[in-house]
Amino acid sequence: MLDYRGLCERLRSVDALIFDIDGVMTDGRIFWQGGQWYRMFSVQDGYGVSQLLKKGFPVAVMSGGDSADVRARMEHLRIKYLYLGQEDKCHSLARFQAEIGIEPHKMAFIGDECFDIPLLKAVGVAITVPHAPAEVRACCDYVTERAGGFGAVREVIDAFLEAHDGDYCLG
Repeated sequence: MLDYRGLCERLRSVDALIFDIDGVMTDGRIFWQGGQWYRMFSVQDGYGVSQLLKKGFPVAVMSGGDSADVRARMEHLRIKYLYLGQEDKCHSLARFQAEIGIEPHKMAFIGDECFDIPLLKAVGVAITVPHAPAEVRACCDYVTERAGGFGAVREVIDAFLEAHDGDYCLG
């Protein structure tokens, strides 16, 4: 298992980041109010995503679920590559790869559940959060110190930007 320095080293060879939603960009809780589902997202994670996008890094979000609150948050963050409602995330990975022209071994994915394992195994750097099941943690290169929904995404983004010395742009 990598430590933070080791993660930075591994992320030097990565050109795109992929995030799961529930349990990664949120703490996994879903609230039902007024006939709709709601999740809570971290402002720190959102700011980190905005910094990645400003620097030209491709960012994708892949989730088996699809809901209005997730779509609204991703639209607010201006995430272009959004793959929702597809349980087979490897299918979404193939679409993302075709759209951006980057091979999966040059991508990192942060997932937290057993159905994320095929995608975690398909990318170059596999990352999870502390509350992930043991089977998920066992197939990952790095487990974040911060919990999903509480800065885990930002932790990885900071390591990624540090690894790339802040001077990357797809153009």
